[in-house]
Amino acid sequence: MDDVELNFIDLGAIPDSPKAAVENSLIIESALRSMNSTSHLTILAIPKGELFWLMGGIRADGLHNARIVIDGTLKFVDDTAGWPMKENKKKGFLPSECIEMHDLENVTFTSSSSGRGIHDRGIVDGSGHVWWGVPLIGYVEVGTARPHLLYVKNAKNFVVENLVLKDSPRWTCVFHGLDNAVIRHSSIVARRTSLDGHSLVDLSAFNTDGFDVSGHDIHIHDCDIWNQDDSIAVKDEPSGSYNMLFERINASGTGLVIGSIGKTHVRNITFRDSYLHRSYKGIFLKFRDGAGNPDRPGIIEDVLFEDIEVFAAEQWPIWIGPAQQAISGNPCNPQPCSLCWPILPWFGGDVCEPIEHAVYRNITLRNINITGPRTSLGTIIGGDRTPIRDIVFDNVFTHTCSSSSGGHSRIESFPGLLQPIEDPEVTTFYFILIVATIVPVLLVSCCCFFRWPRTPPWCKLFTTFLFVTIPPIVFLATILPGYGGAIDTSDFYACEGVEGGVAEGGTNVVPSCFEDRTVGGGGGVENCNSFVVAGISTGYAIFTTIILLFAGWRYYVISGELKKVKKKKGGEQDEEELELVSY
Repeated sequence: MDDVELNFIDLGAIPDSPKAAVENSLIIESALRSMNSTSHLTILAIPKGELFWLMGGIRADGLHNARIVIDGTLKFVDDTAGWPMKENKKKGFLPSECIEMHDLENVTFTSSSSGRGIHDRGIVDGSGHVWWGVPLIGYVEVGTARPHLLYVKNAKNFVVENLVLKDSPRWTCVFHGLDNAVIRHSSIVARRTSLDGHSLVDLSAFNTDGFDVSGHDIHIHDCDIWNQDDSIAVKDEPSGSYNMLFERINASGTGLVIGSIGKTHVRNITFRDSYLHRSYKGIFLKFRDGAGNPDRPGIIEDVLFEDIEVFAAEQWPIWIGPAQQAISGNPCNPQPCSLCWPILPWFGGDVCEPIEHAVYRNITLRNINITGPRTSLGTIIGGDRTPIRDIVFDNVFTHTCSSSSGGHSRIESFPGLLQPIEDPEVTTFYFILIVATIVPVLLVSCCCFFRWPRTPPWCKLFTTFLFVTIPPIVFLATILPGYGGAIDTSDFYACEGVEGGVAEGGTNVVPSCFEDRTVGGGGGVENCNSFVVAGISTGYAIFTTIILLFAGWRYYVISGELKKVKKKKGGEQDEEELELVSY
């Protein structure tokens, strides 16, 4: 039987109209639900060059032999108040997913072009900024009560290709229970600024995971992901997650991840031929609290990371241990390892405990190139009763003081970054920031200069100092990436609870809890953070000194001119008094 093609406009969809979002959603939902034929392929076409507004809550189950061709743009409205809700047994009512689908077979999401230009591939845009809210404030207000962009549960022979998935309110692609799946030639982007890294403003788009997958026989390749959480994450599956290959991935977020894993079994996972650019973390394996069940422990085994470049990691290039995360409103609350560890020891930030009974075994890192990390080379934390077993670092080489990205072009590596940033909440944030920093300084200035020109010299210099220091420091704190500079970059910050750990080949920094079998006996590297921090501090100190000297010189000049004016006026007054007396 011939293929059946459904054109979205022919079905009644209205382009370029936010007011048609609900109607468009009903049309696409109806079309998807009809794509369940077992005898022929049904194609739903989203025309190129058209933008269709949608409302969330699109639900379609049981698709068979379906191909959704997105050549235009599907964009979800920013109407959070009118967003449909669904009941969650644990958390009450939560926003429905943007698109949710269950029990699929032979389903493909694609576009007609595999080009990497800004308009070549189809786009699915979640309008995430309205859910992220004002940076550093919105997450406190909304938390995790945000929809996922594309949620799929139980899919066999499933394909995603040639798409740009942009600005998801929360996790971008949540694919549970996959059986034989391929994801390729697609981009994920979730960012708030065009900065080359992950500033506090960008990180406020937290929980925007890239591809979260569970199941078996999964192949993800030739994709780029720039987000503010796990870029690719292997997740829990009751029957286990296994036989997965991830290759030729360019990522910048919290890295290439396995976890967090609870009391399930993850095995035979390979990441290879990939590039991590200024990623917050690099290679990241993590167990959460639920993994420490002695009767049913979580297991991560037979894992290979091979031929991976980690450039300028902003936090940890390598992390193997407990999940460093926060679930409650307190970001320093250890669950099980505090996000504030080891920098901020307050409010639980000094806690990072291993997950006892959780099992790591047969983990290999081979041909890993770490360049210019901003903090320690990594953290490896196993339990006393269940240590990490049989972990091998084979030719894990570190260049701590290099700033070279190895010839990688940021835009060529991440074509998803060509997508424009649409985030008015950031403008609001910087307006609030300016008011909160400049206005107090202006008030001090007004008080200080109220009696001009009789203002004391110290007051003028103090006011100048406030102008020079406070606004730039506050502004820089919001745009500088990572928290580098506080930790020695020449070694692993922690290495404990390891049994059978081996460093071999050309590995030049051997973790302290590993056996050294390297060719050159390790060798080590120098710590660069002290030089970086000293350079920044010295430069800023010189800048501040120049400004203060200039202010002092100007005060000296102005004071001299005022004295001349006073002297002149005083002389004229004396002459007038003499004339009156003589008269």
